Amino acid sequence: MSNYTVRLGIGITLAVFVFSVPLFAASTAPQNVLLVVSKADRKLAVVDLATLSVVVRLDVDADPHEVVATPDGRIAYVSNMGNGNGHGISVLDLVEKRVMPSIDTAPLTGPHGLAFLDGKLWFTAQGAKAVAQYNPNSGRIDWIMGTGQDWTHMIEVTPDGRRFYTTNAGSGTVSIFDHSEIPPSVDASGRVPGRKATMEWIQTVIPLAKGVEGFDVSPDGREL
Repeated sequence: MSNYTVRLGIGITLAVFVFSVPLFAASTAPQNVLLVVSKADRKLAVVDLATLSVVVRLDVDADPHEVVATPDGRIAYVSNMGNGNGHGISVLDLVEKRVMPSIDTAPLTGPHGLAFLDGKLWFTAQGAKAVAQYNPNSGRIDWIMGTGQDWTHMIEVTPDGRRFYTTNAGSGTVSIFDHSEIPPSVDASGRVPGRKATMEWIQTVIPLAKGVEGFDVSPDGREL
């Protein structure tokens, strides 16, 4: 499976997302599927790419925007932005073709961009100017990082989890966050007994233009 997801937006009431993920069923081999979010109808359609037939349509919560699937193709997550005021992410079982209990992201509002890495769901929270991680195993949001930028919109995470990018539509910027080692402060002798280096997220903000949204990163990580 590619580390990079193709995202295609069509119109204002239909969003289309292409994923190369296996869809498991009891009696069939894994297959590639197309996940289509219909904003006005509040549906997620699972489309068989081989036949272009709709396998199933599942209900999602109000104002759905983005969708991401787990690497094994079993679970799909759909962000429900609520015009920046919503606080829910729909959860769908693609194997049993059923709707599961939604994730409540409050007080982080306006969930939008999604990524899934190492068992964690990353999401942007536009209303909170933040990025967060949800742990499906614990059922908790276990990490939050503020961006200080308006309408933090889309997110891409590198495969090693050491860097992530966001577009910030309201501020017209891109944020690049690097998980870097920060050496301990030193005294006049050049040493601080007992203190060790720490890992911290360092943000670089690049001005672009108001309304920046979708983006992609080259496979070598040199261009965005």
